[in-house]
Formats: sequence, structure tokens, C-alpha cells
Amino acid sequence: MPTKSTVLSNPGMSSLHCVGSTPPAPFRLLKTLPNLMSEFSLRVLRTLSVLDGLSFIYLLFHAIYSKRIMGDEEAIQVPGMIHGVIFCGLLVALVFAKLRLRWSVWRPALVFVCAIIPFAPFALEFSLAKEQRELRIER
Repeated sequence: MPTKSTVLSNPGMSSLHCVGSTPPAPFRLLKTLPNLMSEFSLRVLRTLSVLDGLSFIYLLFHAIYSKRIMGDEEAIQVPGMIHGVIFCGLLVALVFAKLRLRWSVWRPALVFVCAIIPFAPFALEFSLAKEQRELRIER
């Protein structure tokens, strides 16, 4: 007749934990994985948002100074392409963050509007940083 301790443990899976004990590290990691992925998607969104803001300001500088004042028609091709790649990456990161963090429609809309207004991504950074800190506390 099996004792109470052998009933609680699974004889075929002796390497797994018993009922009521602390799970091994890989299982604890799987439990915190959703918060890690949410934090990672928010970190990528924050980084791309700041890069987008910097590249947009640089592009405006080149458009005004180099193209209009200096008359160089090809001055904004390279900065424009770099800004376009960063902006497309921001949009992809925004979709992933919306799905991962289960945002309503208004939060991604705010991030998008801030992406097309000069200096606005830097104001948005404080709000996104606060949200990322809250995700860390939940973990």
C-alpha cells in the first residue's frame, strides 16, 4: 500500500517537484515569462521612439539647412531613409506592444501621434518609462 508521500509525488516523473513544494527554476521562469516579454516589448518601443524623435529632428535640420539654405537637393536622401526605417520599426514595435500589453486603441494612437510631432517622443518617454517600472514591480 502506498504511503502518503508516494501518492503526492509522481513515480514516473521523479525529477519534477512534489505537490506543495517550490517549483524548480525553469518553471518559475516560465511563470514570469509573460512579464519579461511585456517589459522587453515596451523597452524596444521606448528605444525606437527616442531614436525616431532624434532622427526626425535631424531630418528636419537637414531639410531646412542643407536643402533649402545651401541648395543641396540630395541632402535629405540618406537621413530620410534612415528615419523611414526607424519609423517603420517603431510601427512594428507599436503593434507588438499593443498586443503584448493589451492596450486599448487610445494608447497606441497617442504613441503614433507623438511619433509625427517633433519633440513629442521625448515627452512620451516619461510615461512609457513609468509603465515599464510598474511592469518590473509586478514581476
